Amino acid sequence: MRSTISRPAARAAFRIAAIRVRYLGIMTGLLAEALRRMESLSREEQDAIACQIMETLDDEEAWARRLRNKSAARKSQVAGLHERHSASRNPGS
Repeated sequence: MRSTISRPAARAAFRIAAIRVRYLGIMTGLLAEALRRMESLSREEQDAIACQIMETLDDEEAWARRLRNKSAARKSQVAGLHERHSASRNPGS
């Protein structure tokens, strides 16, 4: 019995399956389950959830950047204070 699916369609389905396996292999089970559940939603609902996820990730990245920048600024401040303190203890150096 021959399959009713065309070769190009079969190749496309195989590529999609390979991509899905690759991504499911690197994400947590909970995230994979959430994405599986999203597959049954309409395009509009999927896009709305995807936007929420991306906004959350953007927010997290922005906070991480701010913390890194503040940390670098504080390290610089501490280094400057340390230099001034050392210079005041050894004025002839």
